[in-house]
Amino acid sequence: MANYTLNLIKENINGFKGKQAFVISWIFESAVFLFYSILFFWLVNTQLYKIDNANFLYTGKHINFDFFYYTLKTMTFGDIELIKPLSIIARVLK
Repeated sequence: MANYTLNLIKENINGFKGKQAFVISWIFESAVFLFYSILFFWLVNTQLYKIDNANFLYTGKHINFDFFYYTLKTMTFGDIELIKPLSIIARVLK
């Protein structure tokens, strides 16, 4: 069964020969999507904090950078000690 799986993967990888532009385009589109997602959630989380400070438990000093870092770490399944979401909206956005 393992041999069959490896042969299937090998055939699929060999099927991409000559289609490198497709793979490069797909990687570029994924990177752009990730960038826009981080930018969007960074702005939303920052504005949510500025609208009502009770949405987050924030102990930092640099709001914009800290919320950017919070968004980046949250998207990569990490966590930081400076910002903890408290409200339902903040937890949903996390």
